[in-house]
Amino acid sequence: MATLILLFPLRTPVVPSWTVLVTDPSGAPIVGAVVRQQWKYEPFDSERHEASDMTRENGAASFPSRNLRMCLAERAFGLAMGLLRREAHPDWGRYSLIVAAAPGFQAASVAYQPGELLPVVIRLRRLVNSEPVVTQ
Repeated sequence: MATLILLFPLRTPVVPSWTVLVTDPSGAPIVGAVVRQQWKYEPFDSERHEASDMTRENGAASFPSRNLRMCLAERAFGLAMGLLRREAHPDWGRYSLIVAAAPGFQAASVAYQPGELLPVVIRLRRLVNSEPVVTQ
């Protein structure tokens, strides 16, 4: 029975579903911006995950909730490996970042902070000169 408990996969929420609105400095929606979400749950998750979306006519991009499915044995192993590698730090926990980019604008990002309201607007600043800089 104890073995079944150790091996039964448990679902742990990492990031709730998240919709962001990408706008220009005046608040107008930016259509077709590329929006990327990265997420990880340290120390249990060994790699950072990423997904992309494009903003729709209203400037919105949406991402579903992100969950981690691991059994207790995997969680214990991940924690032990993190401690052995001396990676323990106060930033362990749920992590997610959303980055938005569009031609003619400077990319910008917002971060998820567990226990706080999700940021819902990413305001991109226009590039002063979108021509590439050539140095000689």
